[in-house]
Amino acid sequence: MKKYIYFYDRIDVLLDRYPAKIAYQIQKSTLEFGFVFIYSEKFSKSWKPNLLPENSIVIYSPFLAEKTLQKLILKYPPVAFVNMALRIPDIFMLGFFNKLNVPSYVVQHGLFVKHLTRVPFLNHVSNKLGQFIKYAVYSYRISKLIGKPSIKTLNDLYLCYIKGAVKFSNLKTLKDSNLLSSKVFSFDSTWDNYYINYGYVKSQMIYFGNPDYSLVKQFEIKPVENSICYICQTLVEDGRYIKKDFIDFISNLKNNLANEKVYLKLHPRSN
Repeated sequence: MKKYIYFYDRIDVLLDRYPAKIAYQIQKSTLEFGFVFIYSEKFSKSWKPNLLPENSIVIYSPFLAEKTLQKLILKYPPVAFVNMALRIPDIFMLGFFNKLNVPSYVVQHGLFVKHLTRVPFLNHVSNKLGQFIKYAVYSYRISKLIGKPSIKTLNDLYLCYIKGAVKFSNLKTLKDSNLLSSKVFSFDSTWDNYYINYGYVKSQMIYFGNPDYSLVKQFEIKPVENSICYICQTLVEDGRYIKKDFIDFISNLKNNLANEKVYLKLHPRSN
């Protein structure tokens, strides 16, 4: 029976990036494996899996569930699982495949995304409410997967992912629950502490550089002026940074670079 490599990313269009590229490289080496791509959110109504390898299995699962996955693996037996981040849905997927002793791998996702657009405020609030509901469901399913109290699991995930008050590796309910991948492919050693905070050790890390740098080759780059560009993230909008602290940071940037020309490249969703 044919074996399958499973890929998961949260949003449909993101499957066209690293998951598709990795699958094609595997396909160049061997035709032994098939591919199953799973996503749980639709970004584009017009998205089609045209950039994925031919005959790939593509599954849209808005609420990932253990029963659904059990049916899927009976039809398409897994030989490996690959995901692109360590968000709450990813943790659930890792826990599911680890429970089956299927080798799992996390690949650090890139920073350059062409499809991002500015989201209106009300849409953003509505989206965040929907995300919270989904994450509450995922935390419940994680608790059932590892046999831990659901309220305590939800609280731990809240402390880690929303408040940022506790390292993932120190969460009481999730500690030693086999929710991390076998290996993690990261850009370089500057990301070591990020993954160590989750509970990885150095021997699990494989460096592969940042593939997004290859995108620079598409542009004709000529020095224009001696200046500095600060590329913003949605730190305040996503609740990862207090607005006052961010303003203090921008003020310090201004004061320390008073003699330099500075550009602020806003994230499409930045206020």
